[in-house]
Amino acid sequence: MGIYVAIMGERARFGQIAVRMFLDKNFSKIFFKSDNADQRVFYPFGQFGRGYIVDATAESEIEAYLRKQSFRWVGAILVLIGTQSILSFDKSLVIVILALFFLFDYVRLKRLARGLPASTARITNSEIARSRARHISAVRVYAAVAGGIVMTLAGVFIALCAHGLDAWFGALGALLFGYWLVQALLIVRARWQMGRASEVGS
Repeated sequence: MGIYVAIMGERARFGQIAVRMFLDKNFSKIFFKSDNADQRVFYPFGQFGRGYIVDATAESEIEAYLRKQSFRWVGAILVLIGTQSILSFDKSLVIVILALFFLFDYVRLKRLARGLPASTARITNSEIARSRARHISAVRVYAAVAGGIVMTLAGVFIALCAHGLDAWFGALGALLFGYWLVQALLIVRARWQMGRASEVGS
């Protein structure tokens, strides 16, 4: 149990560092793109949902909310990990709380898009990676890669060494942070491709 708590603490610490370095004031811009008519389109669920046309005021308000919400997620996870380790309450309660937080976030995003005209333009994962490459600095991207590796390996270790619900938590962490790592690597590839294209163009 002591090893488990120590590793969870390290995951929380590295998670906080990685997220703070990865998310800057331009982070929320990755949820937007300009369509063929040069209209700004907001994609609340990325490539998994439709886009909504926004004006400058709506875009600014949505960006502000997304920046705050990203840090709320980090704060909620850190608080849950810390309190669970100290109070040792049922870990299933952590899942319930996170599920409720996710549901609140989903409803809030739906409300942000309510009343906005829908766009027929879709956004692809490649477009999202290129947008992230343009708006997120190289230092933050490589910090995200390093943090993703550390937290994914920690999740795998817990999944293999722990028992019962702890092992499932480790597997879930490995899955989520593994996805984070893949997305960060896609940004690295996009930066490399954009750099090659710039060299060819010059």
